[in-house]
Amino acid sequence: PQPGHPVKELLFFEVPSSTEWRPPGSDQVFAPDVFYDITDTLPKKLNALQAYEKELRPFPHPRSLRAVEALAHWRGATVGVSAAEAFISGRRIV
Repeated sequence: PQPGHPVKELLFFEVPSSTEWRPPGSDQVFAPDVFYDITDTLPKKLNALQAYEKELRPFPHPRSLRAVEALAHWRGATVGVSAAEAFISGRRIV
């Protein structure tokens, strides 16, 4: 965003089955610094993902419902809530 633009912050999100891939020797890992508590909305998220049945895979694939739920609980545990969605702050205008 630029000054005066209504968008004040860019957040980069984690994509199960994509974010964990990187070229050998690359130190670019997903290291989130912004977390949203999704404890109350996690069931809705999992339900919504079922609309994309052709994108889902059986566990232990990262795009399985079980793995998506486990990731939400893992991200939540790292910040002291039951479930969280993690982001990297890309740019912010204060």
